[in-house]
Amino acid sequence: MAKQPPSSTKRPQPSSSSNLQSFVWIASSAGGVLGNLLGGIFIGQFSPQFMFLIFGLLLALQFFITILVRESSLGLPKNPSGGIRKQLSELLNLTKLATEASLLTAAAYIFV
Repeated sequence: MAKQPPSSTKRPQPSSSSNLQSFVWIASSAGGVLGNLLGGIFIGQFSPQFMFLIFGLLLALQFFITILVRESSLGLPKNPSGGIRKQLSELLNLTKLATEASLLTAAAYIFV
């Protein structure tokens, strides 16, 4: 009887994407707490319009940094579903079907 290779007894390693998601949630929570804390402290010293400008600039900076980071640099596994465009078109098709089904259901209740 032949022995199975030792690699078949190893358990698959969990994806690093779940770890990344945890870090994102932690950073988001910390940013929310610190942003509100600093905003509360500084709003007494600066005008609300200036504070709005500062927080708007920080959000714009975060947005541009986020869109400039390529997913390939994070080393995440490839998405086999075909990308965001395919997923959005499937979602649009499903919402059209759901709307048609709800209209048909409403018409059935009216005419029955």
